[in-house]
Amino acid sequence: MVKKIELISDGNHVRVDIFIASKLEDISRSEIKKYIKEGLLTINGKPTIKPGYELKPNDSISLIIPDKKIDTIIPENIEIDIIYEDSNIMVINKKEGMVVHPGAGNYSGTLVNALLSLRPEIAGVGGEKRPGIVHRLDKDTSGIMVIAKDNKTYLELQKQFSRRIIQKKYILITKGIFNNNAGKINFSIGRSIKNRKKISRRTNKSREALTYYKVIFEKKGFSLVEAMPKTGRTHQIRVHFFESGKPIIGDQLYGSSAKKYFNRLALHAKEIRLIHPVKKQIFCFKTEIPAEFLRFFRNI
Repeated sequence: MVKKIELISDGNHVRVDIFIASKLEDISRSEIKKYIKEGLLTINGKPTIKPGYELKPNDSISLIIPDKKIDTIIPENIEIDIIYEDSNIMVINKKEGMVVHPGAGNYSGTLVNALLSLRPEIAGVGGEKRPGIVHRLDKDTSGIMVIAKDNKTYLELQKQFSRRIIQKKYILITKGIFNNNAGKINFSIGRSIKNRKKISRRTNKSREALTYYKVIFEKKGFSLVEAMPKTGRTHQIRVHFFESGKPIIGDQLYGSSAKKYFNRLALHAKEIRLIHPVKKQIFCFKTEIPAEFLRFFRNI
């Protein structure tokens, strides 16, 4: 089933592919350019195949998006960093830049592609499209993830996440100095009313979001911070610090001068604490602070 997107331009001299990408969630700009070149775009009722067409205010835009189903996820021999594994769970240190599961614009090279090659027995655990995936990290966030290797474990971990039994700690670098060495950020967030790719406190549908933090180190206007989210909203840590005036450096979505300071999102999931679904013991898994985080402070 195809989908038809209709928009009205609210800017002048903005490329149509950039404008559409800013309004749509889960569709990449490269996909939009492809659809435009295939003749699936009309502007003011006239077909155009130019992704670089510059819009005028109140231009009427119509884009047909073909149905794209992922029928089969192909296992791929991709190296992943396993820090613990038994017959029920696998705990990995996801690298920055790796997408967790296939989706629009990312049909290969994902963590799921790697997992199905390494442990084909997890196929179907928790569903065919996201086998073993109980929680996720953003593409540009590195760090700890726990994978379920059987359905009983999957359901038990899901229950622990929903009941907020599982505790996670992140390490990040912010631009800005804090008034207190520790504190909390507590305001509701949801899909932005201005940009559907973003999360914001300016939203039509907000959800509770709470993050505790502790400042580890500060130098020349930058802070190394540990964050402990008590809720698990999309982009929660990124939005909480951005809208508190302390954006995470390297964040290209929530920061206009992202790469000026750091060539990646300075956010790393460094610790996870859970009750083992079968052994019923508390397990705590940790990773080191990424070397580039510490190198940044040495060099500024």
